[in-house]
Amino acid sequence: MRSPLRPQSRRITHPSVVPDTQLYDFRQAAQLSPDQVRMLTHQAASLAAVVSRTLQAYLDADVSFDLKSLETVGYEQYVGALPEVMVAGIIAFHAGLPPGIWEVPIPVAFAAIDCMLGGRGNAIPEDMRDLTPVQAAVLSRFLNDILSTWAVAWSDLSVISPHIERVVTSNAVAAATGRVDSQTIHMRLSVKIAAAEGVMNVALPITAMQRVLREGHLEGRHGAVPSRERIAKAPLGKHAPRFPCGVRVVLRAPKLTLRRLLSLHPGDLIDLQCPADEPFVMIVGDHDKFAATPGVSRGLVAARIEKPLTG
Repeated sequence: MRSPLRPQSRRITHPSVVPDTQLYDFRQAAQLSPDQVRMLTHQAASLAAVVSRTLQAYLDADVSFDLKSLETVGYEQYVGALPEVMVAGIIAFHAGLPPGIWEVPIPVAFAAIDCMLGGRGNAIPEDMRDLTPVQAAVLSRFLNDILSTWAVAWSDLSVISPHIERVVTSNAVAAATGRVDSQTIHMRLSVKIAAAEGVMNVALPITAMQRVLREGHLEGRHGAVPSRERIAKAPLGKHAPRFPCGVRVVLRAPKLTLRRLLSLHPGDLIDLQCPADEPFVMIVGDHDKFAATPGVSRGLVAARIEKPLTG
């Protein structure tokens, strides 16, 4: 005779003894869910791609941004890893959210400043002790334009209005800017501007990022891809028309011997040995951009663009 059926007991293992298992506490404000981390990582990688393309033309220099990592770390751990003498922008947000810190390697900071002032990105040695008011203002503008471009590319970010409040050159000053969150999002960006390169360390407060990610979830805008029109309207694009851009034209000419060069006098003619209607090269910055033909416009020598040079 069989015994009556009894419910089978299940053995429950306490989460603390399960190896390699981490449970997310949805009531804990100092954490991001795995989905939120993935979303933020995607947006940070998009920032790197968008800013790389935009700054290339904005600074007229070789520029590359690449996301190296994004993780949650303690605030003390983040500031403790920063150098004593540093260059950083303090990121302010509206609605009383805690500030963030955007640290820029010193050579990269000076390369950006030099490009912004019309130079070729000459980096200053790392023994810098302070910035002049002009340098601080230019670097603040540089970082503000990056933040504004990110807010255009990721419209949810505009909800908290990120902007650079000031630029500091001391770890102690940066650390004392007003910590509220014990945890922070640490974003590491590998950056190259002209010949200078390094890693930007960006601290984003978790409460601010939760606000952004929650807004995007509620409004159903996850993963939206920024349109070309929106990127064109970013501050970098708006300011670009006001920056001078060197343009010159070069005619293809034969090589001259040193004897012939030394024998030239005012009034001598040099046979270029090419047809009169052959296009010449129009150079923008240091890059061959267009094939053009010579002409006259309003009594002045002019160049008519015939086609872009893609080679």
